[in-house]
Amino acid sequence: MFFEVSGITKSYGGLVANSDISLEFEEGAIVGLIGPNGAGKSTLFKTISGYVVPDRGRIAFRGAQISGLAPHRVCKAGIACTFQDAKSFPKLEMFETILVGAYCRHGNKRRASARAGEIIDFVGLGGKESQMTERLNMFDRKKVELAAALATEPELLLLDELFAGCTPTEVVELLKLLKKANETLGVTLFIIEHVLKVIMSACQKVVVLDYGEVLDIGTPDEIVRSKKVVAAYLGEDYDASQYK
Repeated sequence: MFFEVSGITKSYGGLVANSDISLEFEEGAIVGLIGPNGAGKSTLFKTISGYVVPDRGRIAFRGAQISGLAPHRVCKAGIACTFQDAKSFPKLEMFETILVGAYCRHGNKRRASARAGEIIDFVGLGGKESQMTERLNMFDRKKVELAAALATEPELLLLDELFAGCTPTEVVELLKLLKKANETLGVTLFIIEHVLKVIMSACQKVVVLDYGEVLDIGTPDEIVRSKKVVAAYLGEDYDASQYK
């Protein structure tokens, strides 16, 4: 199995953020992770990427256990992550920010610079290399986040609400970028998202969390017909047809 989570549990004092979470998916998939605020989605991502150590359970990537590894080792193993709060370097030029990601695979500056340049062109930021990251508009900063993660050459990319705050036009552009990364770079995607257009139009499988537990797993069509998902998250007035 390409990626597998088995019985992951994480508590903070009396609060159980993740409780016995198990899921798996194949290489090349685009998988969505949805659920109400506080459902434990970001905790699961942080556990997968090494920023949180689980209390119990196992995470395996290409058959090797990665749970408990430090973030840089998880990244070296082939898993990158973007977070809700931007982690790019605001005081660096945009090119330098993405170059940091490229150094994950390329210790030689010439090769790392070449890779950074390729990724900058891939996300459509060419011509802005010398701009300070903090001076870019919000949408371009989101593309920098994505580019820095892609520069590490991940096999699995975790995206935590990358689309938050985007206009409908920007959502469409980012969706095209992610599908291109999936199809041309071969990157498997695991996406936390409240923008349901993304989940409905891009994902083959959707995992639903509620109160730290897996509520349901299925295709987008199965999930929107699930009575327990509608009751816990989508709401009775949810109209799935508007996102197709």
